[in-house]
Amino acid sequence: MLDGAKAWFGANDVRWFVGDQLCHLAVTAVLAWCLPAGGLAPAWPGPVYPVLAVLAGAVAVVWGGRHLVGLAVAGIEVAPKGGLPDAGRTIGQLERALILVLVLVGQPEGIGFLVAAKSVFRFGKSDDERGVSGYVIIGTLWSFGYAMVIAFATAALVARLTESGVLTPGG
Repeated sequence: MLDGAKAWFGANDVRWFVGDQLCHLAVTAVLAWCLPAGGLAPAWPGPVYPVLAVLAGAVAVVWGGRHLVGLAVAGIEVAPKGGLPDAGRTIGQLERALILVLVLVGQPEGIGFLVAAKSVFRFGKSDDERGVSGYVIIGTLWSFGYAMVIAFATAALVARLTESGVLTPGG
């Protein structure tokens, strides 16, 4: 229904995407909170919920981030010369996945090294390539920012699920 409304209004920009995703998240949170307590959910063992949270975070970071970054840079016109087809998209997905992993394993400072490594590749570019570099930097900042928000939210949810057992059956 949410996606239908978004399609009906022809809304395809960052604000609509974020609002749509927040609505999906709210519905999912309400269902996750209510179903186990009402006995409607299967009697899964407690560790299943944190695993599902990590999988949901991974999907949101890798594929949701790809869509969000694509919308964010859609209005920027740059025609990169040469290069590999879809390389930027693939690199972005890998970067966001790595950010999620770094946060989940308790090493968020590793994100700084990722930013530094990405920056090194942008030094010493000719004037012709600076427009492409600006495009890449804008996309990178959107990508990293989104990935960090989702990664820390996922880590907080996993911590909540494993420490308190609030959302686990019988917890």
